[in-house]
Amino acid sequence: MSRGSWRAAAAGAIASCACAHAAPSHHGGDGLFDVLSADVPGAGSWSAAVTGVGYRIHASQEPGATQDRRVWDGGVQVGASFGGWLETWGRYGATLYSDQGEWPIAPSDGSAGAKVALPWRNGWARTGVSARLHLPWGSAARGLSTDALDPNVSALFTFRLPESNPTTTATLHVNVGHQWHRGDGGRGFDGVPPYYLEPVYPGEAMKDRWDLRAAVELVHEDVTLFLELLLDRLTSDGLSFGESPHFVTPGFRYRLGNGVAILAGSKIALAQDDASTDRYRAPEDVYPDWQIVLGLSWSIPRQRADHDDHGPL
Repeated sequence: MSRGSWRAAAAGAIASCACAHAAPSHHGGDGLFDVLSADVPGAGSWSAAVTGVGYRIHASQEPGATQDRRVWDGGVQVGASFGGWLETWGRYGATLYSDQGEWPIAPSDGSAGAKVALPWRNGWARTGVSARLHLPWGSAARGLSTDALDPNVSALFTFRLPESNPTTTATLHVNVGHQWHRGDGGRGFDGVPPYYLEPVYPGEAMKDRWDLRAAVELVHEDVTLFLELLLDRLTSDGLSFGESPHFVTPGFRYRLGNGVAILAGSKIALAQDDASTDRYRAPEDVYPDWQIVLGLSWSIPRQRADHDDHGPL
């Protein structure tokens, strides 16, 4: 086999591996947990997933509480791709939490969104744009709804990094977005927000959120190792950039076969208190120290469309 043929075969193997490992993110759409890929699955692809975040709220973090509260905030989502350039998805959310020895479950807000692959792309870089609406059908009485659509728009960039061997892919994803908060509500339990990540905290004080998110993933055969970094910015004079939702999430995804994959990771808070602001409690007194992220996905991928006539992506 000639050197050119070997390189073409290796590139095809890498592309096939990347397609096989594609899975919906926690926010819908092909990606990791909190970060979306700029890729759009091939026409006819579809996916289903159950994802969630588990964490503990210490009694000292919740005014009036006498016991720690444990929370599992998850949801079920489905997605489909059309034409090789458009991916759509919908998500239904629910929250399970401990409350004085009981474990009630209540619906939380869902979401619906779409991702479009932009024409500018080549063998190592891809671009796209995503749009998402927060669906306020959660239990307002439990504080699990914002009572607003909270639209979000993000620019998506995916870069294929150089590999040290033909069987491993290294990919960088970058998301830059903006979320508008259209109502006065915020998420919490009986009016007490557990922490200010999704979508804002407290509702009436912060109308928007800027998102800057990035991730690196390494794919080798059936295993994907990834590291996500979230540097979101809540727009409020009472919070500095360093007090906004900043997290790092190391994790892995393992493909079980037949389109089934599992995802697990640990979301670690990076935000720190800024002595120059005193409107809200310090982030370390509000954010969970750590969170467990889990996902189970089932997808039927199709070959991605080639917009540049360079063969399969």
